[in-house]
Amino acid sequence: MRTVLNLIIGLLLSGFGVVLLTRKKIMICRIIEQSFVTIIICSNVVSSNGKAGFRELLWSIGVAIVFIGMINYSSKGKYSIYNMNMREATLLIEETLKEKEDKNLAIEIHSSIINTVDINLNQIRDSEMYSDIYKEIKVRLKFIDEKLFPYAGIIYIIFGSLYLGTAVK
Repeated sequence: MRTVLNLIIGLLLSGFGVVLLTRKKIMICRIIEQSFVTIIICSNVVSSNGKAGFRELLWSIGVAIVFIGMINYSSKGKYSIYNMNMREATLLIEETLKEKEDKNLAIEIHSSIINTVDINLNQIRDSEMYSDIYKEIKVRLKFIDEKLFPYAGIIYIIFGSLYLGTAVK
C-alpha cells in the first residue's frame, strides 16, 4: 500500500511541477494546497507502520478531517498565484480595483522567494464585489506576459521524484 501511495503522491507532485514549468500564471485556492499537504502527512503516518490496523487508519482519517476543517476555516478567501512576483501582483490588484472604482478595499498580498504570491481576499469575502474581483483577477492573469523562472515547479518536481524513488525502490 505504501508503494502505491508514494507512487500516486509522486506523480501528483511531479505533474504539478511540470505544469508550473510552463511558466503560466496559476491561481489556486489555499484550501486545496494545504489539504493536499495534510493528506500526504496523514497517509505517511498510516503507511509508515506496515502493520497499520483499522484503528490507526480511522485515527489518521479523523485527524485529516479535523485538520482539513481547520484549514477550511482559516484559509477561506486566500489564494496562491504561482509564477508571479510582488510587482505584478500589486499592479494586477490595483488595476482590478481601479476598474471596479473601489479604492477603499484593502487586499493583502504576500510574496515568497519562489515566485509565488499569496492574495488574501478574506476582508472582502462577504462583499458583493468578492466574486467580481476574484473572476477579474483570474481573467487578467492570462494576459500578463512576463515570464518568471518557476522555482516552485522545480521544488515540486524534486519532491515528486523523491516520492517516486521510494515507490520504485
